[in-house]
Amino acid sequence: IAVCQGLLRIYCIEKTKSVALTPAITPGKRVYHTFGNFVPGGVITPDQLCNAAFEKPPGVVSAGALIARPTSTALSLLDPQALSVRVDGQVVGTGAELAAFTNLRSGIWQMGNGTYFNPTVWTGSSTPTTLGTNTSTCNNWTLTTGSGVAGRATAQSPAWWNFFTRNCTGAYQLYCFER
Repeated sequence: IAVCQGLLRIYCIEKTKSVALTPAITPGKRVYHTFGNFVPGGVITPDQLCNAAFEKPPGVVSAGALIARPTSTALSLLDPQALSVRVDGQVVGTGAELAAFTNLRSGIWQMGNGTYFNPTVWTGSSTPTTLGTNTSTCNNWTLTTGSGVAGRATAQSPAWWNFFTRNCTGAYQLYCFER
């Protein structure tokens, strides 16, 4: 049902070209979100889920979970100068740009297998450069009681990282990065 209140945007699309667009593919460290869900307190750690063979894009040897913990920020393992790209080669930003917590160049809305999807993603802190707390990380991702911070993978705005507070019984996806 459409609500006819407020200002909405419309998209205008040029129709004078008939050749398919081939976007430029930029090399860099791949960043993606998992297909499988992570459940705090489960039998697998965030890093183990990101390193599962069915999660990693072809050619990624080692991956880590882009998630805050009480002992480390999510971005503590990223090189500030390294360029992060989605699996399709589209630029998300440098480590420094992700740390600045402003709009990303492109959202992290692609899974390791190349599929585009719109999930809720566990993050664990208010910003990617903030330490997680036991309260914001479901007790360092070990308990199903309490709550944790989550983001929205389709967002390019800071909501990519901090959009929801979720119950720790939830099963949500993770952001992963190529090491």
